[in-house]
Amino acid sequence: MAVQEQRYRLVGEWFGAHTPPHAVAISSLHSGSLRIYSGRPTVRAELLPDDSLVETVSALERAGYVPYLALEQGDEYGEFDRRFHPLSDAALDIIPEGRVRGVAFLRLTIRRGGR
Repeated sequence: MAVQEQRYRLVGEWFGAHTPPHAVAISSLHSGSLRIYSGRPTVRAELLPDDSLVETVSALERAGYVPYLALEQGDEYGEFDRRFHPLSDAALDIIPEGRVRGVAFLRLTIRRGGR
């Protein structure tokens, strides 16, 4: 059990070490551990309205943040895609930045000329 729980610390520490100080993570399962272990702010994905990802990323960028998505392998991917459709949204660029213990980190940015 202790080894399984280490992943939360490792995921948070990776985010703190590999993202700029003004990064913000959009996450569900790991939102608390990312905030604690990285010292970076988080946005709870499940609290965002459906189809609001582009508007959220745009607002974060305007506020000076660098948005990332942190998703756990498995059900979290399917639920996120169902609500936000990030891979089919032409207004977003999604850049894979890393993976730690089954958590993918994706850099999100508004495409020039996007909505």
